[in-house]
Amino acid sequence: MSEKAQSVAEAPASLKQTRPDTSSTEKLSVRTANSKADVEDDIENFDKHEKLLDDDDSDDGKLVEDIKAVGVLQLFRFSTPFDRLLTIAGVCFSCAAGVVNPVMIIIFSNLMGVILQYGQYMSDSDVESANHYLDHESRHYCLLFFILGIVMWVVSFGVNACWAVSAENQGLRIRKLYYKSIMRQDIGWFDTIKTGELTTRITNDVNLVQEGLGEKFGFVFMNI
Repeated sequence: MSEKAQSVAEAPASLKQTRPDTSSTEKLSVRTANSKADVEDDIENFDKHEKLLDDDDSDDGKLVEDIKAVGVLQLFRFSTPFDRLLTIAGVCFSCAAGVVNPVMIIIFSNLMGVILQYGQYMSDSDVESANHYLDHESRHYCLLFFILGIVMWVVSFGVNACWAVSAENQGLRIRKLYYKSIMRQDIGWFDTIKTGELTTRITNDVNLVQEGLGEKFGFVFMNI
């Protein structure tokens, strides 16, 4: 009986030794669950971030759509009386430059007519009259081309100078006013602006306005 009792008493100890350790399994399952939860949270946060980016893009599109076109006179609202005077002079020079090109074509066509007339005189065996006619008319049209070249040089210089100075003055004034407006904003306003957006606006956007107010605007009057 003592041996049986001893074996029965030792049985729970052996069972304890052979029982599997469930604590490590539970810890592993908890870690796996936590890692899955973290991954799901990361995915959810990423989806929210993408949604915010899409909202920003859509807002940018709305801002672009909300921008309205302005009139021609409103383009020069930042100009001074001196800039307006340069603009008027630039318009006059541009119109003159537009007139010079057709005049040059007309003079050249008349010179071609002189050459054809010279050929007709040569066919009539009147060589002396033909040479005199060609020499006289050629000198006349060469003088016209020389005068026209000087006029074109003066007009082109006036076009470039007037439009360039006027546009440069207005562009500088727009940059100063834009910078003053930025400095008056609250600190929280800068958090809503993307990185590099202010420098892009103050350089690239103002350059576009400056090009539109410069020589390109004069091309409109030059090609009428």
